Amino acid sequence: MSKKTILCVSVVAMLLSSCSAFNGGSQILSDKSINDAQINSKIIDGQTTISSLSGIIGKKDESRSVLKKSFPDGKLSVASYTGFLNGMTGTYAHRVLSVVYGADNVVINHGVIVKDLRNTNKYNLDYVNARNLAFSDLEKGSDKTKVISLLGNPDGMTFTDQGSLLLIYSKTDITRDASSYIPVFNMISGTESGVSERLYIEMSKDYKVNNITSVTVNISQGRGIGNADSYNEKYENIKSKY
Repeated sequence: MSKKTILCVSVVAMLLSSCSAFNGGSQILSDKSINDAQINSKIIDGQTTISSLSGIIGKKDESRSVLKKSFPDGKLSVASYTGFLNGMTGTYAHRVLSVVYGADNVVINHGVIVKDLRNTNKYNLDYVNARNLAFSDLEKGSDKTKVISLLGNPDGMTFTDQGSLLLIYSKTDITRDASSYIPVFNMISGTESGVSERLYIEMSKDYKVNNITSVTVNISQGRGIGNADSYNEKYENIKSKY
């Protein structure tokens, strides 16, 4: 084998190795050799505590837009963990684990989804048509495969105030507020706001559809040094199929 061939093989091996290597987020969620079922099996609803998850999954996602309370009244707490699935060209998907827990810090329910960054789901392309399609074509008992086939991969996940899993499809538009164009003030406490049109697909423990809910979410958030952590949501126009 020539030196040139050996060099090429070495470079390819190095690239393949780097693509599968952990590069932040949750290590177990980033590991493509571990499937969703294996991750789910590490958490026992009604027994696993939220404090023990740091040793099982890793550090939870603390980014400001991560949903930390159940829908719609925030009666339960939600924690999310993100892994980055990498290929030859970088991260192609996020694998997300979300758990819901009560005042005793014991996990009530949990789920895993993969957010595909390469393919825009149908809700993002045309949320009005996709929402109408979901309300007309999805029934109680429809399985997760039908949901994905109809709408594509979800944008996120949360839970109802009763602990049921909600797959989230969202179309969000955020723009800078007028104050954000004021010099100096913008850097310290400028804000931006917008609207997120969301579709929540409520799923049972065996991933069957229980309900479908559409909601308009008004979002306001900080974009300056002094208010970078500020993030607020207000729900309006909540409509459920059942």
